[in-house]
Amino acid sequence: MITPSSFRLRLAGSFCLVIVSICFINLAVKLDSISLADLLGLGLSLVFGSILALLLAWLAERDHALSVRRIEAVVTDLAEGQLDVSVPFLKGKGEIGRLAQAVEQWRQKALICRCEMIELAAACAGPSA
Repeated sequence: MITPSSFRLRLAGSFCLVIVSICFINLAVKLDSISLADLLGLGLSLVFGSILALLLAWLAERDHALSVRRIEAVVTDLAEGQLDVSVPFLKGKGEIGRLAQAVEQWRQKALICRCEMIELAAACAGPSA
């Protein structure tokens, strides 16, 4: 399944390949009569396409990394015993959404276990008091 971030990365890579292909096809067609202006135009289009593709890939990965960091912070809070945190991206449909849903299930089960432990401790302490 292609997620939005991997789709953007593939789109950026495909765009870069298309730009490079156009440059080389243009160069091959004009090989016998290539001028300095044509060569400069090809070089500029190659540089522009590469920069644009890298920018798109960076934006996609930055978005993905921010999502992972926010979920990581929630998991760290849960590991420290803070079960009242809210899990972000629960409505997400990609792997980040599935990860958030798994973390939320873990949080819900931890809340249930904590309640059962409190009830068990109260039941054990109750008759002897």
